Amino acid sequence: MEYKLERREEHKIEFMFFLIGLLLTLPTHVVVNISFLINSIYNEEIFVTIMGILSGCMIGASAFQLVIQITSFTSIIVSNIINIINMGLLLTLLCVCKASKYYIYGMCAIMGLFIGYLYSACTKYSLLVGLKANGFLVTGISFSALFVFTINTIISSFIIEDGNIASYYKTIFQSFVTILIIEFCALMIILYIQYNSTFFQEQKKKIEFPAYKYQNKLLNDVENGKRNMNSNNNYGHSGSTGFFKSFKSLFNFSNIIDGARLIKHYYICLIPISMAILVTYIVHPHMLPNRLDKTVSINYMLLLTYQASDFIFILIVTVYNHAFRFFKQIFVLILSIARILLIVLSIKIKNSKEGDFIYKTWFITLVTIVLGMTNGSVINMSYERIHDCFRNSNNKEKKVALASSFCALSLLTSYALAPWICHLVIDL
Repeated sequence: MEYKLERREEHKIEFMFFLIGLLLTLPTHVVVNISFLINSIYNEEIFVTIMGILSGCMIGASAFQLVIQITSFTSIIVSNIINIINMGLLLTLLCVCKASKYYIYGMCAIMGLFIGYLYSACTKYSLLVGLKANGFLVTGISFSALFVFTINTIISSFIIEDGNIASYYKTIFQSFVTILIIEFCALMIILYIQYNSTFFQEQKKKIEFPAYKYQNKLLNDVENGKRNMNSNNNYGHSGSTGFFKSFKSLFNFSNIIDGARLIKHYYICLIPISMAILVTYIVHPHMLPNRLDKTVSINYMLLLTYQASDFIFILIVTVYNHAFRFFKQIFVLILSIARILLIVLSIKIKNSKEGDFIYKTWFITLVTIVLGMTNGSVINMSYERIHDCFRNSNNKEKKVALASSFCALSLLTSYALAPWICHLVIDL
């Protein structure tokens, strides 16, 4: 008999995916927010290299996740635990050991691998779980940026002294420790909710059923007389071969080809997801506000405005997702392409002077709000509608899993390419 989901339990599961989204990107946002401090400590622009390593490893891990047949929730939890440990190690290398930049590069590479895997795995799992969980996952990712920025700004305002390297180390230490405590608490809440949710445990078994099947295949074969035991009651080479085949069947490299072939069905979701993140990170923060001749307080206000507008509109789209069904996916696609105009407008703003209409702070703030409100909300709606692309298809769950993994890989690739494209167009 199928378990009936209560509204209270549904909210708990939604909150769990919100926390997973929060955990997922906290390491990246922490590194981004202390980037100027890292540059000052090492007295060179190493942050560009750090982000290149991070994003490259994220893409590689996301591509690897694409060939995995089964996404285990346990692997998601374990990867989050490892990334919390990685954060602690990075803190130790930076502030305690004051290690060479090459150790920092190595640590960021390891973190990038786990973040890339987690992003693809969590996206796939949230779309397969049977609720509108992906919206809360994306909301958690957006809130993570706003949350880290706010915490880091508060800590920095009390501790940082210009030119005082010791104050930079102290700021990094306190920011990291605060985030590590929050990550640990979030992980405990996730473990508690998933363990005590009957509905989620049922969904987990459905999603991961092939994993259980592969795990028990050898024992089932022996029980059915398909394997022979030797005189020492061991399975010998036959058992080892069976285990190897079962393990090998967890990977399917044809998933890459199959996912590419399916693009003709879900391109209407794939393009908005990749275009939204590409346009956003070409403009923000490299052009607006970093290239503006504004005061530090205005720059901070613009950064906060973007992150707040992104989070608020994602939350609105997630909570009232049915109200946005009138906005068809074809219009979402058109909107995502039209956002290229924001790049053109940002270049014009950057090249303007104080006193020009488009250089006024209120106008730049308006552009920043539009950029934020059309970023995560577009990604959110597009992920949620992947199911609609395969509504009448056979083997729907596998196709949704492949499509979601491809979309996640596309998003991470766009995220990595955006700074390089920005570098090409920023001086136009």
